[in-house]
Amino acid sequence: MSDLDSGCRADCPPRSLVLLENRGTAAVLLAADSTVLWTSAQYRQLVGCDSPLGRPWAATLPEDMAPHAQRLVAGLLNHQDLDEILVSARPRPRWFGVTSAAARGADGPPSGVLLEVAELTGTDDPATPSSAPVIRDQLTGLYNRRAFLDLAGLDVPKLSPFHAVAFVDVRRFRSINELWGHFAGDECLIAVGRWLRSIVSPGDLVARLSGDEFLILCTAGSELAGELRQSAERTLDIAGRPIRVALQAGLARRQPGGSLLDTAEQAERALGAAKREPWRTVVEWLPRHSAAASEVATLEDAVRQAVSAGEVAVHFQPLVNLARQEVHGFESLIRLGGAAGELPVERIIAASHQLGLTPHLAEVVFDQALAGGRSLRNRFPGAVIGINISRQFLGTGLAIDTVVRCATRAGLPLSQVVVELTEMRRGAELGLRMVIDDFGRGETSLALLRTLPLSAIKLDRSLLPVDDDPRAWNFLEGAASLLRNLTDDLVVEGVETAFQSRRLREIGIELQQGYLFGHPKPSDYWLAHPVPVPLPR
Repeated sequence: MSDLDSGCRADCPPRSLVLLENRGTAAVLLAADSTVLWTSAQYRQLVGCDSPLGRPWAATLPEDMAPHAQRLVAGLLNHQDLDEILVSARPRPRWFGVTSAAARGADGPPSGVLLEVAELTGTDDPATPSSAPVIRDQLTGLYNRRAFLDLAGLDVPKLSPFHAVAFVDVRRFRSINELWGHFAGDECLIAVGRWLRSIVSPGDLVARLSGDEFLILCTAGSELAGELRQSAERTLDIAGRPIRVALQAGLARRQPGGSLLDTAEQAERALGAAKREPWRTVVEWLPRHSAAASEVATLEDAVRQAVSAGEVAVHFQPLVNLARQEVHGFESLIRLGGAAGELPVERIIAASHQLGLTPHLAEVVFDQALAGGRSLRNRFPGAVIGINISRQFLGTGLAIDTVVRCATRAGLPLSQVVVELTEMRRGAELGLRMVIDDFGRGETSLALLRTLPLSAIKLDRSLLPVDDDPRAWNFLEGAASLLRNLTDDLVVEGVETAFQSRRLREIGIELQQGYLFGHPKPSDYWLAHPVPVPLPR
């Protein structure tokens, strides 16, 4: 007779169970019908059950852990070994690791199952070695995505302690990695984890999902939103350097009957809205945020389909030199077919960046633009070809190499290719002509312009008056006078009327672009049709 068959009463445990008891193991022995035959003192302390003998094993566990335990019991006696994780959300999140082995008699069928149970919940302190690598982020010590999904799987809206979800990320986190290195980035994430734990309310749960994205499950009395609004920026000691770090968050309050997953999705959409409004620290979810997200998804799907189907074309808009009465160059502009055909360029660029299509799309567009530019130069000798490069693509460090590669394939001299702002120094060294586009809109800095190797500055259409407003024209003339100290070539885009063109010439701006001289058209159009230069007086 085996040790486990010799007796299982709590007051007279067999020898092997005494060894488990002495080792400090939380263990429980189950009969074939899953009732408890014996437990160690550590098990009773772990589950908070003083008198478990004769009770079903699931009844000794936290209430919301019991259904999973009952499903395990059905197959326990048919398995040699078992290694499972049980999770409970109430009254607080807990994870138990359960391992088992059948307790067999000498000649007969299994006479019971011995379970060893370990607390896996661990601590939030990254300095403390985690006993729960499955549910803990190893860098910050916070809960991870698996832990959140475990809790979401147990979610019962009426019983859940969590009434809201917040998505939080670190503003400009990538710049910390780029400026100080990835070890500093890791230190930043650890520090942000401590920061979030310091401002959440008791009972709130903080998790790191991935990268610089954190998720917080908020209890009914949580003050997180107020705390973030009051102090969303701190100077943190990161790798021995004081670095200013700012947080931004989307918050969603659980709707009646709403699940944790639905609420988390709403919080993520609210964070997306916050990123589009960088002056806001916390954005609370509203139904319009879901509508906007659905619109973005539709847009992205249209862009993906157009790119996959090869429905990518480049049109060219002329840039004229009125002093010389000639075409100075062409700006290349992307056009997509299918459902994306009417999308503005800015939205195509944003969608391609979100989809990770930007490098591929840029290569396709640059190839077409520079090949078309070469054919246009056969009719318009000396014309430069403008390439618009998005800020997102510039940030990858691939932009200039892509332009050079495509220009080489097209056989177009780099001196006849115009690109925009970022990576300007390297592009100028290679012979590319560097132009500031859309000056007067966004974050163009005069101090930055003073140091850059510029070939031209293109003033944004928003600076061009639409009528004979003296103040507006005086402002434009003053801006032009200042910018001529930086470059000889000033371009104004958005010229739509002969009146605007004449006034621009009066203040000395001869390089002009806009619908007055032609809408964007394929290269074949400009090879077959005259460009309206000179203009009628």
